[in-house]
Amino acid sequence: MGGQSMNGLERGFFLLGKTVGRFWYACLAATLAVYVALALGLWDGAIEDDFFGYQVIKPRSRLQRETNYYESRVDEGYVGGSETVLAVSTESGKNVLNRKNLMQAADFLDAQNMVDIGISYRDTTITGREVLLLQPPTPQPFRFTVLDCWQEGSFDFDGTIVTINPDAQQPLDVIVYTVEPFYTSEIPAVTPYNYCLFARVGLLFAPIPDADPSLFGRCRQFINLDAEERNQGLADAYDFYRFYLYDMAKSTSSFNVAWGCRAPFADEPPGRCDLELTCCQVAQLNQECALCNGGNNIGGSNNCTAACSNSNSDWNANDRYDANYSNFDACNAFGFYPVSPPFAAAIGTTPTRPTEPLPLDSSYADCAERRAAYEAADPAQTTELVRLAMEEVICDFGGTGASTCPRGLVQADFDWRFGPLIASDAELKFWGLSSQCAMWDGGPEGLDIFPYVGREQVLGKIDLDNGEADVELHLYLSRGWKAMCDRLRDETGQVIGTQDCKKGREEWLRKFSAEGHGRAKES
Repeated sequence: MGGQSMNGLERGFFLLGKTVGRFWYACLAATLAVYVALALGLWDGAIEDDFFGYQVIKPRSRLQRETNYYESRVDEGYVGGSETVLAVSTESGKNVLNRKNLMQAADFLDAQNMVDIGISYRDTTITGREVLLLQPPTPQPFRFTVLDCWQEGSFDFDGTIVTINPDAQQPLDVIVYTVEPFYTSEIPAVTPYNYCLFARVGLLFAPIPDADPSLFGRCRQFINLDAEERNQGLADAYDFYRFYLYDMAKSTSSFNVAWGCRAPFADEPPGRCDLELTCCQVAQLNQECALCNGGNNIGGSNNCTAACSNSNSDWNANDRYDANYSNFDACNAFGFYPVSPPFAAAIGTTPTRPTEPLPLDSSYADCAERRAAYEAADPAQTTELVRLAMEEVICDFGGTGASTCPRGLVQADFDWRFGPLIASDAELKFWGLSSQCAMWDGGPEGLDIFPYVGREQVLGKIDLDNGEADVELHLYLSRGWKAMCDRLRDETGQVIGTQDCKKGREEWLRKFSAEGHGRAKES
């Protein structure tokens, strides 16, 4: 993480990475098997047709025998096993790196659930949980797919961030607390893929490093043009909090104790901010003094109070303050400072969040003029104001000057809109051919548990000049017959003989081939 010291959550994922690292040989075997096959000339025209037609390394085929021969030399214990391959778009000349084909692949795989594919072989039940190599402690299989370049790569991640690290429970609780008022149904699972999308607004209620949006690397975009509609609750939360911070930046003349007149601090007695004054009184004084600025007349008035003139306080004057905007009626929904339950316990107050029901119809009848100004504002300028309010107020609670938000936040972390989150056609081609995408950990940009997915592994014939590829592959790692047999015994209590184990595995691979061949017809 850029040489910074790790917080508790990051350390937990680091230790997880060391655990997952025990399976390095499987990833190595997968990569080397492909390149060795190429080097040995196994990928000639006739075999290529057979290879793509069966969608797996066909049991008992020459390709499987030669691949197994190589892998058995790498892994004499048969823990790694052979590699299975699923191709989604196999028609020659088709470009798979366009939105339609990528969504067809994503929707197809999302519906198939490869791990639960099962057979009954001589009274023994065999599923993908026994055959496929899974990454502990999740039931997600080790696989290489170009879909991991986007949010849609989460198609087979079953669980939440807590599934892979129990220490993530508090950040998850804060995220749920932050967005819950905006959902009319169950909040979707927060996975390593979409964590960054939730953590951005979660920083409002948990200005702590554990909520770092970049924990799992680059924040992936969506392939789906309907991403906002499919994530309406989060989209509503984005809009509300974006307007909330825009309003704070435009109507606050002093950032020093700018939270003093908001719940839960507005009704507190003297003591937190001053022995004789309440936090709200201190905030009001700061606002007045920032306009006077000790007599420098930046607010258009020469009537600065004696308290301002005689004080050496730093008002942290806001040069983006808009007096005309501030004269508009205020939004009643914004009369709070974001305080999550853990944050409240730490600073000795009560939790707060938007009151329900929220003005999700965008009417904001009590502050229509402010809402109109927000909607008419340049999006880039609004993002700058969101960043300003976050850095000067939310991440500097108490006016210490020491930011409580994660270091290294980028502009995108403050741009709470769904538009930039949807990949353009050019971005689909760029990331699809980048060889800089990885499974949920984010690769070297994130926790660095899994390697980047090389484009040569997951795409067929590549045309770099036009940004196209004619075949999309999804490479799964399977257990060898002995490892599968051992897992059947240990996990399900089923004991079968060597030959039945070998043949049962082959039968499962055939079903995997049959059910894994295709793509969604409508996406």
